[in-house]
Amino acid sequence: MTIPVEESWMHQIRRLAPLIEKTEYEVFKCEAEVKKLQATLKLKALGNGVKTHSGQETWAESQDELYQSR
Repeated sequence: MTIPVEESWMHQIRRLAPLIEKTEYEVFKCEAEVKKLQATLKLKALGNGVKTHSGQETWAESQDELYQSR
């Protein structure tokens, strides 16, 4: 690559960096919210009498609320 082309490429990367950072933050935030909801649903399953971890996992995964949040 020639110097002007390389500088132009680096400028484009620097221009997009804030957008990439914001997008990554939103993805991590959404993943955390899904995990929090999943944990809450597992507690509800325990309250409904589902004692095993796999049973709680299955119950939580079968809820429409978790599906919609993903």
